Amino acid sequence: MSTLKDFAAELTNSNIARPYLYYVDIVLPPALIGEDKINGAELRRISLFCAGAATPQLNFYTNDNYNEAGIKRRVIYDYDYQDLMLQFYVDQNYTVHKFFDKWKEAITNSRRNFSYPEEYTATSIDVHLIDMQGNVKHSYSFKNIYPKIINSVSLGYGMNGISVLPISFVFETVTSSSEEILPNMVETSIEIKRMGELGNTEMLQTLNAQSIMGENTNGLW
Repeated sequence: MSTLKDFAAELTNSNIARPYLYYVDIVLPPALIGEDKINGAELRRISLFCAGAATPQLNFYTNDNYNEAGIKRRVIYDYDYQDLMLQFYVDQNYTVHKFFDKWKEAITNSRRNFSYPEEYTATSIDVHLIDMQGNVKHSYSFKNIYPKIINSVSLGYGMNGISVLPISFVFETVTSSSEEILPNMVETSIEIKRMGELGNTEMLQTLNAQSIMGENTNGLW
């Protein structure tokens, strides 16, 4: 029989996943690739500034009236995933906001004129779950994806904290994989998420101070 001591030992040995230990990798759609489009530094900042993500939510649909040999069973006949919701910190240069403005313009430049899906659909957005050492332990890859809802950023004189831009994405399929190594930008990503744990006010003060002092902060400013 397991005891509380056994449970504590297992926690120590296995550790517990931290919700801030993740990294989002965005693959640009064709319409945003080019010399006057999005460069690598901007895309890196946007990926690092993903303030919130979630693993895919799967819904199974069941037939509740399935009868087999007189026994009623609930049998699955279909399934789908809910839209992927990501939240992004908005930097002082509004790089994040400008990126999604460009993506919106790639989808439509007028109320009745829409581009072809292959032009504005990204190959994938990947959400990597990492451990304290920066190793990827599990990944989800959302295939053929584009933004469905670009939410507003709230503004106001009486508001305090970090501006956050929520984006809802639709995708065709999602796959998962485990155990791979991520590039060295993991440390920066972890640091941003830890700063987020300080609270909006403390994080804002830290980022503003680094910007005023001219610190590079690993290329984030």
